[in-house]
Amino acid sequence: NSATSSWYGLYSKQKEYTGKNGSVESSMIWGSQYDRILNWVKEGKNEEEKSKITKTSLGNNSGGIVTTTGNSKYSNDSINNIRDLGGNLFEWTLEAYNTNNRVVRGGSYDDSPSPSYRSSDYPPDNPYSINGSRLTLYIK
Repeated sequence: NSATSSWYGLYSKQKEYTGKNGSVESSMIWGSQYDRILNWVKEGKNEEEKSKITKTSLGNNSGGIVTTTGNSKYSNDSINNIRDLGGNLFEWTLEAYNTNNRVVRGGSYDDSPSPSYRSSDYPPDNPYSINGSRLTLYIK
């Protein structure tokens, strides 16, 4: 379904429900914001959390089932209380690789790269069942 799995469709859906609303603004995550999450973890003192950035066994990597994660079944896919960076769905970002491709981050149920994974081989008009997105929230 392109309304929820292509970059354009997901961006459009998110735009319907997000935007300026008084003191709050939200949007699809930028690649630089995703990088900041990873850098924040690396700057911390918890070595176990730091090691998760490069692990390929986090979360839902079942090979064919999208599921709600962040629960006790996939509790290993929580890094500094941020859920689903390593498994379930690749995350579309606002970052463009070029005019034909958008960047995805993290891991998916169909593959098991680490939370630090970055790929640019995704045309924004193609629907992908392994892609989702993460919203960012700004409180003004």
